[in-house]
Amino acid sequence: MEMGKKIKILRIEQDLSSKELAKKAGIAVVTLSRIANGHVGNNATISVLTQIAEALDVSIDWLIDENKDYPPPRQLVTNKQKKMKK
Repeated sequence: MEMGKKIKILRIEQDLSSKELAKKAGIAVVTLSRIANGHVGNNATISVLTQIAEALDVSIDWLIDENKDYPPPRQLVTNKQKKMKK
């Protein structure tokens, strides 16, 4: 799954607007938008991608690896914990 798609899904899932996520990540909304829409891609700095990953509470590895699908590992654990509580 593409990085931009992952960012969009997680942002919506966490009920964050683009502006809120950009603020949480400490980056400009325009930068976030360009990355999420695939206009920056490999030109985004690792620092900016790390900030986005941290703001979304996922690993940078999962975020940038297009071979890793949704949901991220942390959510798999959360879903398992939910099932155990039932």
